[in-house]
Order: sequence, then C-alpha cells, then structure tokens
Amino acid sequence: MGTKKATQEEINKLFTGSEFSMSQSYASIHLVSWVTMLYSSSMPVLYPIAAFFFASTFLIEKFLMFNFYKKSQTFNEELPLGLLSMFKWPVVLHCMFSFFVYSEG
Repeated sequence: MGTKKATQEEINKLFTGSEFSMSQSYASIHLVSWVTMLYSSSMPVLYPIAAFFFASTFLIEKFLMFNFYKKSQTFNEELPLGLLSMFKWPVVLHCMFSFFVYSEG
C-alpha cells in the first residue's frame, strides 16, 4: 500500500520525520507571552490559559522531538538570548497598560 521501495534509502525517507522548526516554536511562545503580559491586567484568566499553553507545548514538542522529528543541526544560544533581550518590552507594556486599565473609572 505505497510502502514498497527498492532501496533502504527510500524506506528511510518514507519513515523519517521532518526538521524541527525552532524559530516557529519560539515565535509562538513569544507571541503568547507578549499577549499575556499585555492584556493580563484586565483579563486575569490569561494566566492559566498561558500556563496551559506553555505546559502543553512543552510536552507535545518533547514527545515529537523524541519520536517524530529527525535529528537536526545543533543550535546555538543566539536565538534564545535575542528573545530574552526583547522580553523587557512586554514587562514595560504590561505596566503601562495596567496603569491605563486601573486609572479609568
């Protein structure tokens, strides 16, 4: 049923998963953290939603890395440190948005 292949290389290609996209994973995590930090002062329900997202993302990606994705190239610290240096801005925006939300009224 479509699995008859002539060589071992063709069979390996058929059963090997795709590359893990580290940048896509970091982008989704960073997006959720920014949205949570910005709007959580007016919607506290975002904290448990974000915690659920982070926990489920960790578990799913860990499972997929060990069982599905093929072994990829080594990663360096450039991407995590770059994102960590940008994370001061959601904290500043959180404080500004909180001040705005709690001063109205």
